[in-house]
Amino acid sequence: MEVIRNFQIIVVSAENLDDIRHLGAMKVYAKVSLYGEKHTTKKTNVDLLGGVNPSWNFPVNYTISESAFTGDQKPLTVVVKLYCARMRGKKFLGQVEISAQRLFSSWVGSVGEHGFTVAGTRDGRLNIRFDFSEPFPYWYVEPDQTEQQSAWKRAIKMIGQMVLKYGIWFFLSTDFDDITAI
Repeated sequence: MEVIRNFQIIVVSAENLDDIRHLGAMKVYAKVSLYGEKHTTKKTNVDLLGGVNPSWNFPVNYTISESAFTGDQKPLTVVVKLYCARMRGKKFLGQVEISAQRLFSSWVGSVGEHGFTVAGTRDGRLNIRFDFSEPFPYWYVEPDQTEQQSAWKRAIKMIGQMVLKYGIWFFLSTDFDDITAI
């Protein structure tokens, strides 16, 4: 039985970011991920008013094995990358790598707050709040393979098999009254 926790990190604000825009105010957003992996990435809204001092109060929730906080496995790193939204694409401003183990060891049972220096800036600072839930057990239950599929699932599976077998052009140009189940 594995023990897991809910981990919430709130990206509150940033301060004193380098102003890379020559005209107009900076429009800053953040991307939060675990280990920098894309499938764990969450993006904040773009702060249109804050300029070099953006504010988001954006909560990000993850469910994590407790061993990631206690050092029994690869140390969990939360990566926060800051970007400036522009007409010609985004511009990277800097990033912060936060050790979840460090946050966990400083956690006192309620919401904690920390400020971190933003790497890639002169004086940039990222402010966060964080919280952990109490641990709870996680049991993985195999789905019942004998369960009968719904008619929709069978139809979608059949269409997918036809597309794979005959190609998309066949699928789009065929009269379905002539097709039998594969």
